[in-house]
Amino acid sequence: MEKLEENNSRVSITFEMIRYITLYYLTVAVLLTFIQVFFEYKDIRSTIEESVTNIFSSFNDSLTNSIWEFNDNQTETILKGINQSPVVLGVRLIQPDNKVIVELNDKDQDGLKNINQDKLGFFNPHRKFQFEHTLIKTLESGKSEVVGKLIVFSGNKVILDNLSSTIFYILVNSIIKTISLWTILIIFLRKKVKDPLGALIKQINDVDPQKPKVIEFNETEIDTIEVHKILVTFNSLIKELSKFKDVLEAIVENKSELLKEKSNEVQKLVAKLKNAQDQIINQEKMHSHSLVAAGIAHELKNPLNVTKNSIIILRNFFDEFKENNNHEDYVEDIEPILNMLISSSDRMEAIIKNMLLQAKPEYTEPTNINLSEFIDVNLKLVQKSLKTKASQSAKIEVEINEDIAIDVYPNEFGRLMVNLFENSFYALGEKLTKYKLKDKDFKPELKISAKFYGSDKVLLTVHDNGVGIPKDIREQVFKPFFTTKPTGLGTGLGLYLVSDIVHKHNGELTIHSEEDVYTEFQIVLPLKNF
Repeated sequence: MEKLEENNSRVSITFEMIRYITLYYLTVAVLLTFIQVFFEYKDIRSTIEESVTNIFSSFNDSLTNSIWEFNDNQTETILKGINQSPVVLGVRLIQPDNKVIVELNDKDQDGLKNINQDKLGFFNPHRKFQFEHTLIKTLESGKSEVVGKLIVFSGNKVILDNLSSTIFYILVNSIIKTISLWTILIIFLRKKVKDPLGALIKQINDVDPQKPKVIEFNETEIDTIEVHKILVTFNSLIKELSKFKDVLEAIVENKSELLKEKSNEVQKLVAKLKNAQDQIINQEKMHSHSLVAAGIAHELKNPLNVTKNSIIILRNFFDEFKENNNHEDYVEDIEPILNMLISSSDRMEAIIKNMLLQAKPEYTEPTNINLSEFIDVNLKLVQKSLKTKASQSAKIEVEINEDIAIDVYPNEFGRLMVNLFENSFYALGEKLTKYKLKDKDFKPELKISAKFYGSDKVLLTVHDNGVGIPKDIREQVFKPFFTTKPTGLGTGLGLYLVSDIVHKHNGELTIHSEEDVYTEFQIVLPLKNF
């Protein structure tokens, strides 16, 4: 069982709970505070209305009489007295014809404007409202006459001045409640959640995965149902795991025995498969040898015939030479025949020399060969042994620097060349058949070149204009037993052996091809190998 690891991207349950509770608590507190302030606002507004009503009742007669008697001093004094009230921002006295007699607004620098503006702006300090009272003089005759109208102004400024202290106490109260709630939550969560969970996690981390045991916990330390359920569930899981562990160990032990038996069977099958693979590879090698052997037979047949015929001619010359005393007539005729014998002998000697090199056992010491002669011999041997239309009619161009001498395993390197030439002739033959079916003309070509590549390497290129290799299988042609040839015509090991031989010679092999256009093998080999 893996130890529990801390993840810095996660947060503490204490922090999360405090965050959520604080968020919701503050939301509710702000809402309740707003409601409380709203009702306080309404209450103060009602108090202002009552105060203004009392002012109207108290100063109604005196103010009416002073206006009736045109006592301006007394009128102004009364208005100043009304204006001194804490709920009044200003007063205005107007005549019945709406002409202003007196206006006082010492408490409001903005003047008596914005009356009842923005009715929903409860906390707009510039909001004002007014109270009107009509002044009526009752005459002795019982008649009444309007002498003017008294307008008293108040506003949010008065209400907010009264609310400021109330709001302060509300905010202080909320802050104290919030801090107290945080403290209680932290203490509670630490004691009831964090400490028990921390102890439980420590016990879980100490569980041996090889020998899991139930966790023993002091019941007095676990007095919450949630933590207790976690402990009980974990212990139940441990018990189940212990049972499964025993069952799995028995299964594993049984399977181990079966696997051991199967492993032995697989090893035997692998050995058989390897033997079969070796046999197939040896068959492929024998196929190369058979091609070479057939080519040797055909290649040696011509110089042997020349030699035989030359000897017969010489023997006839000697018979005539004995009978004729004019020796000088035969000297000029004999010399070309002797040169032909020498040339045929050199040709056979070169063929035999290269074949002896290739006949040596594999993995012997590398031999330094002349690359031009070696390729020339193997190319002609493949042509003679195949006897196909492509091998006989193909235009062959060989451009090889005659000074190139290279260290190779002759046996392996000869097989490499034979496989490459055979593949090229097969591709050319396939294209000849394909174009013949389409009534098209096609001239098969095979180009072989070799040149120095840097100071210590050689670049060998084999290029044919045959059917090419499709792009989707180009990666697979070097895999063993992969072939595009019909059943019975290929084992799928030719190019695999080519690749293997190149690597044994510490070389590099690359292939370039375009379907129905060309195929080109490029081999880079070190001059001095091993």
